[in-house]
Amino acid sequence: MKQFHTIFDRVAKRCLSLSPKTTIRLINGLYGTDYPLDSPVEYNWTEHTSDDLRRTLADTIITVGTVKSYHVEFQMSEDGDLILRMFEYGHRHAVTKRGGKMELHFPNPLILYLYEDCRAPDTLELPVIFGDQGSFTYRVPVIRYQELSREELARRNLLALVPFQLLKLRKRIQKERSAENIEALKSLITDDIIGSINNGLTEEVITASEGQKLKLMALQIYRRLFSKYKEEGSMKEIDDMTEEAMILEIDIIEQRHRRELENSERKFQAMKLMFKGLPDQEISEQTGFSLAELEELRGA
Repeated sequence: MKQFHTIFDRVAKRCLSLSPKTTIRLINGLYGTDYPLDSPVEYNWTEHTSDDLRRTLADTIITVGTVKSYHVEFQMSEDGDLILRMFEYGHRHAVTKRGGKMELHFPNPLILYLYEDCRAPDTLELPVIFGDQGSFTYRVPVIRYQELSREELARRNLLALVPFQLLKLRKRIQKERSAENIEALKSLITDDIIGSINNGLTEEVITASEGQKLKLMALQIYRRLFSKYKEEGSMKEIDDMTEEAMILEIDIIEQRHRRELENSERKFQAMKLMFKGLPDQEISEQTGFSLAELEELRGA
């Protein structure tokens, strides 16, 4: 079970740190904020060690714009002590980042429950009693991932979370590898995962490199959840299909990524030649850009 959860911990951290722009989109979608995509982002990945020497993988804490911080916790099972740990992690972060000031700024917390049939309330609450000074209620908003549709993920720019779509059929496939369930899994892989990522690439919401990483993460989750059934006749076809589809898609993305890099290098070379004062005709011959493309590049 520990190894099982560790895989999802790793995927969660990768989802949160694909790139600064994708991170900003994720924070905006989860918290309802409206940060510009060029806002500075700081990732806090420090591990804490508790008094009994147990290491806690807590710090999915992201600072945006050097001011506000956001603590996103991915949860794979019920845990009654989770809000206590989040308060502890938030306090440690506030103390570490106080910059010599005698005040504490806690990060904005949020729990993303990934598992099926989650009955957690919309908000978890922890009363904090400061002796005779009074009390404060520490509140943590909750998002139940399984309730988010493909359309909702797209609307809220939560594409970075799409590998976790595979969890929606975990229990159904575990219980019965029926024709109906197999077909639902095929549709989820081709439409909800590969289709969503391809749409993100087409709309330039993510880069080719980010699309490649998302598909690799989805493939990793698929193998963890479903490859144990691949020797069964009903699952072998979809197992082969998934492996081939993901790898093929990754190859396509790599080719697109290489083209993007080559184009960026050509643009850089053209700009250098412009700076040297070479005529556009000569720059066109050396870089392969048309005169119109060079004019557009010069205007950019």
